[in-house]
Amino acid sequence: MSPGGGQLSPLIFHLLNQAGLIQKVTETVKPDLMKRVISGLAVTAIFLAHSLCAQNTITFDDQSYVNAENLDDFSIINNGRTFEFSSVSNSNGYEYRTRLNLNTTAYTAGAVMITGLSSTLATFKTADGSEFDLQSFIYVSDFANFPNSDHNLTVTGYKDNVAVPGAVFSTNISVVNNLIDLSGDDDFNDVDEIRLTNNGSGNAQHLDGGGFDYIIWIGAAGTDTPPTSSNFEFTNATDNGTTVTEEVNGVTMTVSGGTPDIFNSAGFYTNFSRNAVWTSTAVSTVTVSFSAAIDITSAAFADGNLGSHTFVITPTGGTNSPVNVSASGSSAGVATLNWTGVTSFTVTKQGGGNVTFAIDNILLPEVAADPVVTLTVSNNNPDEGAGSVTLTATADVAPGADLTVNLSYSGTATGSGTDFTEVSSIVISSGTTSNTGTLNITSDADVESDETIIIDILSLTGVTATEGSPNQQTVTIANDDYAFSIRVFLEGPLSGSTMSTVLNASLPTNPGTIYTNALSETSGGIPAASVDWVEVELRTGTAAATKVGTNRGAILKSDGSLVDKDGNAFTMNQADGSSYYIVIHHRNHLSVMSANPVVPSGGIYEIDFTAAQTNSFSNGADGSIQVGSVFALIAGDADGDGDVDGSDLTTWRAQNGGGFTYNSTNGDFNLDGVINAVDRNEFQRKNNSKTSQVPTT
Repeated sequence: MSPGGGQLSPLIFHLLNQAGLIQKVTETVKPDLMKRVISGLAVTAIFLAHSLCAQNTITFDDQSYVNAENLDDFSIINNGRTFEFSSVSNSNGYEYRTRLNLNTTAYTAGAVMITGLSSTLATFKTADGSEFDLQSFIYVSDFANFPNSDHNLTVTGYKDNVAVPGAVFSTNISVVNNLIDLSGDDDFNDVDEIRLTNNGSGNAQHLDGGGFDYIIWIGAAGTDTPPTSSNFEFTNATDNGTTVTEEVNGVTMTVSGGTPDIFNSAGFYTNFSRNAVWTSTAVSTVTVSFSAAIDITSAAFADGNLGSHTFVITPTGGTNSPVNVSASGSSAGVATLNWTGVTSFTVTKQGGGNVTFAIDNILLPEVAADPVVTLTVSNNNPDEGAGSVTLTATADVAPGADLTVNLSYSGTATGSGTDFTEVSSIVISSGTTSNTGTLNITSDADVESDETIIIDILSLTGVTATEGSPNQQTVTIANDDYAFSIRVFLEGPLSGSTMSTVLNASLPTNPGTIYTNALSETSGGIPAASVDWVEVELRTGTAAATKVGTNRGAILKSDGSLVDKDGNAFTMNQADGSSYYIVIHHRNHLSVMSANPVVPSGGIYEIDFTAAQTNSFSNGADGSIQVGSVFALIAGDADGDGDVDGSDLTTWRAQNGGGFTYNSTNGDFNLDGVINAVDRNEFQRKNNSKTSQVPTT
């Protein structure tokens, strides 16, 4: 026997009997305790039967709801999911959801009961429309009132208000507590609502006194998403007392007239869905208005008191005509409207007079999904001289009207034509999915670091649309202007940390006759504090064959810095941001090369040959010479062949005591404009046999 005097369900009895518990209880427990022991074992058996999948169980044992009645929208939260419980009446229009302490009819202290009315439908569902897998529940019936009636219970699964094919289970109820075991029925997986109906006869053709306990469910993997709708179906409507409102896609609908209420219409009318609105008092007209003009396909109408009438639906806004629709009893009429640009409509009973109105399913036309817009670029790393970058705005579906993609800019580059010219917006025309804009890159002569342009979608206007990914692009302008910060000393004119500028006035504006590989350099005048011309070479490797482009002449200042012919920063056109070995040539000093390739930083190639001898390339001998605390190119190579030897002495002897001429007199090692014994003794003789360490092959 069960706690309420009925029999155990076959599944529970089978489980207990298989375990030998029925016999053991009979032998060891006093008769007056038998009911309670078997009841406890029955609960245990339920958990055993579902131990593999019973991840979540709703038991209703929270006493805060005990004996509470008239709980509209009764709900309970279980494992983060909110379940709602309700019934629908087909007699007096009221709903009672009662939480009772059922010590004699349920396995535990509490259950949700549907009481006090003639009900043909009871439901439990998730509040947000998310799906779950139903495993089992106990249906608690009221045999105390109707012990001889036929209770034929049907359980139906629904998803998004549509019956799931195959999710139907029927059973004849013959005990007070009935385990409805659906754990082996996959059709009850991925549902969001369970509806119960009683197809019995006599006084038991209702669920009066019926209820739920021990609902066991598990989450449906990957499908816990509520349904979406663009229709007014009163699913999320609000009862404001004198009006009912609902918002869908940013448009608010308002029902006014006759003190409208929201009620669960399932089981009342055909052509109605879960919730509807009805006027609690009879009136002549009900008005449905919208916060913005919308298009309406159809709507369903009925008499709240199940009368038979013809309703006249009259629109406001657009160029639409009134429509008549007839409803009879529980058969709601569906009016095909196909209106456009409607701001409101009224519903009246044909022939006048007052009536209660019921309205549901104000359906809107199928609307294509809002476009999702992304932003791409043709090149994320253009050179400064590249000319332009193409921006492309793409929508995943064609908009119904022109869609303007407004752009914003940030980053280290300056717009308005300084470093680039912005594209303020891109228009995706109606019926198309993409369009482009051209972002022009400005080429300048400024030596600077690579600069960034960060392009964002600022806003989308014209039609409702959303930003997708990517919605931001970063374009890095590769600087094509590189300067050289080179510091080098010549041993001959060096004194301390500066060099003599005696030859400043004698320096030619074009050193091409000396540096045959140099670019032709012209100048309006040699900059002040100039020592001499030198020649700069770039290599990608140490071998001579790796030279890049053409050497270029530079002015050597007294502090060791190199400048352009006009006194500004020294540049070389072939420099493109790659790393280079930097070679310095002079007409009567041994050439020197950087020990390692120089990597630009901030658009600047920087090397200081004066700071350390290790900064100069070496093939086993010194690449430079120490003078005091600094280092310099080695003097004495009068014939420029890369060695200080007897041929340089011969050249010096031929020029000794003669007049100085820049283009042909290279025996002046200390650059004082005089060729004498000082040049030989202090430089050529001292450095005799020294060789440039710059590879010539």
